[in-house]
Amino acid sequence: MLKHAQTNKYAIPSFNFDNLEMLIAITNAAEKQKATICLMITPNTINCIDLKYVLAITNNVINRAKVPIFLQLDHCLDTHFIKTKITSDFSSVMLNYSNYPIKENIEKTKDIVHFSAPLGIVVE
Repeated sequence: MLKHAQTNKYAIPSFNFDNLEMLIAITNAAEKQKATICLMITPNTINCIDLKYVLAITNNVINRAKVPIFLQLDHCLDTHFIKTKITSDFSSVMLNYSNYPIKENIEKTKDIVHFSAPLGIVVE
């Protein structure tokens, strides 16, 4: 999806959601606009709503959608969280290692890239 957007020079909007109502509203708007979108879920939301429920609901919505949708694990600060929570249901993970010194930031990022690649998950 990202390569298609880049080649055809359009943006893919991303939206965080914290509950079912937001998820449905975002998806309905995307379908109305015939727009590809990225749904983003944060670690805080995952900690409040069990990941298995988040994925069950999100995958149901994505599978029924009339537009392409992908799912991102958004603004992760913790390598352990990523490695224990991320599944192939996610298309991407956005790291936020900005609080670490640059050398440690790079090493942590490389670690997640190597971990995520076999699952087909892009790292941002």
